[in-house]
Formats: sequence, structure tokens, C-alpha cells
Amino acid sequence: MFPFAKHRQRYANIPYTPLTDLSPPPPLRRRRISVSKLLFSSILTLIAITLLATFIFHHPNLPRLQQPSLIPVIPQDFRVVGLVFYGRRSRVSILHCYLQQNLKANGGALDEIIFLVRTDDADDLAYLDEIVADTPGYTRRDLSDGDDGGRASKITYGQAWEVVEKGTMYIKIDDDIMFIEKTAIASLIATKVAHPVSISPI
Repeated sequence: MFPFAKHRQRYANIPYTPLTDLSPPPPLRRRRISVSKLLFSSILTLIAITLLATFIFHHPNLPRLQQPSLIPVIPQDFRVVGLVFYGRRSRVSILHCYLQQNLKANGGALDEIIFLVRTDDADDLAYLDEIVADTPGYTRRDLSDGDDGGRASKITYGQAWEVVEKGTMYIKIDDDIMFIEKTAIASLIATKVAHPVSISPI
């Protein structure tokens, strides 16, 4: 006798009951949540998150997670000066805010910014005198060459060497720069400090 024959004999005497109710099961009853209850629970959740965050950030015994600074470390005794060849107030009026941001007095890396005058326009010179007078750390320098009759508009890059001093790093900045990234100048200085041969020393 095959094994399945035993099972057939076991269930042979069970009466067969046909299915008479073929209707679908009743739908699940959805629980309705009022808008007021949902809003109330959201407010409670926000309050709980706020209290937890306040406790974490102000608890004296919890360790602090410090964000690494994006600005490279620069030696305090390393003097850095920005050289701006000034010629157009329309461009420098935009550059002005970035120059201020990079002064050491404002948390930047530049000890001083020297404007080398390369214009004879009276309005341009008046604007330069105005921002120099209002901004500590700004300096105006007038360079001249006997061969060109003393015209400031004829000042060349080579004549800028008249203002340099040994032991100071100078960064040339064109007056038509429209944006300076926050860490750009600090990164240049850090590269000079870490790799002195990367830039020709003065």
C-alpha cells in the first residue's frame, strides 16, 4: 500500500461541507484622525525635539563635537600684504567688501592692503581716498616714473617693487576681481609657509 493511501482512508469519513457564502469579506474599518489631533501631536513632537537638542548642546558634561576650521593655520608673526593695482572704482566698489573680509582686523589673514594708483581720473581717486580713510588697514601709494611724465595711469607691475619689504609676503590682487572665496588667501599663505620654494621669496 502506498503511503498516501493511509491518509485517504483517514479522511474518508469526514463529511464534505460545500461553501455557500461566497461574498467578499467586510472592508477594514479605517480609523479617522482629526486635523486637530494631528496638529497637536506634531507640536508635541517638535517641543520634545527642541528640549532634547537644548539639553544635548548645553549640558556641561557632554562632549562637544567641534567642526574643523576651513581656514588653514597661519603663523602669527607672518606678515602678509595685499597689493591692489587700483584703476577703476566701479570694480573696486565690488571688491571692497572681500578685501575688508580678508583683513586681520576682521578675522582674515592680511595685515595690510596697499592700493597702487594706476589712474588719473579724479572721481576714481576720490573714491579711493574715501575707502582708505574709512577702513583701517588700507593704504594708498602713488608710484611714478620719470620717463612717463609722472602719469599714474602708466604705472607698471615692475614699479610695484618700490613698496616691498623683506620678510613680508605680498599677494597681487587685480582690481577687477568680483569674488574672493573665504579661504583662498589663507590657503595661498599656508602653502607658502609649508612649501617656501613654491613661491619665489622676496
